Amino acid sequence: MSPCSVTVVPAATNCPQSGDTEDAKQQAHGELCEEKGDGGEHGEDTGEQENEQNEANQQNSDHSGEDLNQADFSGYDFSGANLKGADLSGSNLAGVNFAGADLSCASLSNANLSGANLLGAIIEGADLTGANLQGVDLSGAINVGNLAC
Repeated sequence: MSPCSVTVVPAATNCPQSGDTEDAKQQAHGELCEEKGDGGEHGEDTGEQENEQNEANQQNSDHSGEDLNQADFSGYDFSGANLKGADLSGSNLAGVNFAGADLSCASLSNANLSGANLLGAIIEGADLTGANLQGVDLSGAINVGNLAC
């Protein structure tokens, strides 16, 4: 499966279709990719709002190595998630809960992490170049050894 690629125009989003998903990881990636593709627009009916709340809850999910750049995940809960090697560069991650998540070797360059919770998150080898870390307490993040990414 090719990674989700999104340009400025949402119509150019190349996301997996419902029949293309083969396992839980691919299905979860597809849901995140669809959210990324619609620019974070939120539905107005109750059913769509409930689905968006479910998408926002990514606790213990596996998105390792996935291309999730330039997305709006503000307020999402990625606690305990595996995001090792994921590309979240340029994404809006304001207020995201990354408690206990594995962000080792992830690209967070130019991402907005303002107010994010990184308590117990593994950030070893993560690229934070140009990231907005306003209001982020990195003292509780885990960065041990010299991981080769």
